[in-house]
Amino acid sequence: MLVAVSGGPDSTALLLWLVERGVPVEAAHYDHALRPGSEADATFVARVCEELAVPLHAERRSVPLPPGSRQAAARQLRYGFLERAREAAGCELIATGHIADDVVEGVLLHLRRGSGLAGMRGMPARRGPVVRPLLDVWRRDVEA
Repeated sequence: MLVAVSGGPDSTALLLWLVERGVPVEAAHYDHALRPGSEADATFVARVCEELAVPLHAERRSVPLPPGSRQAAARQLRYGFLERAREAAGCELIATGHIADDVVEGVLLHLRRGSGLAGMRGMPARRGPVVRPLLDVWRRDVEA
């Protein structure tokens, strides 16, 4: 399983949880290079992976963002990288650190944009090779 690790508490907790349970994993970190200090996240992820003896696939954005929403463009590049890393690692699945708070935030954002009932579905636990095993975990539990 390839674990997408941003360096934040949610994805780091996911990586630790899977390693503690003996799940064979590799990690992937994509540096969007959109804010000062993003290199520190990459360094942190590399250090954690080294300490856990987890192979790491890392990439820093070197191309302009595609046109449109900055967030959507960054997501497009990130998931493209994750798919390439998944193939390189020979993994079937990509696990992300999305948590229950992310589902609520997404639903509220969709409703605010006028998506109606379709926006209330939230994100699925699985879509293609992407799995989200922490969707029933709240941020307060991750940070505890």
